[in-house]
Amino acid sequence: RVPLLLVRGGLSGVVSDEDVAELRRRQPGLHAERVEGAGHSVQGDRPLELAALLREFLEEPDTAGRIPA
Repeated sequence: RVPLLLVRGGLSGVVSDEDVAELRRRQPGLHAERVEGAGHSVQGDRPLELAALLREFLEEPDTAGRIPA
């Protein structure tokens, strides 16, 4: 019942499309984002894109105030 954001790098093979589908099955409210041009270390490869995704997620009405800043 808690908001969940999955961010994965488009160049990484660590989390597959099947993994995302299974997580979505278990957590229907999942917010899943893929960052193109990033490997497994999205924060190292595309930090500005990650920051924008986090900001957007935390500002959504259904997630705002439910995750400690």
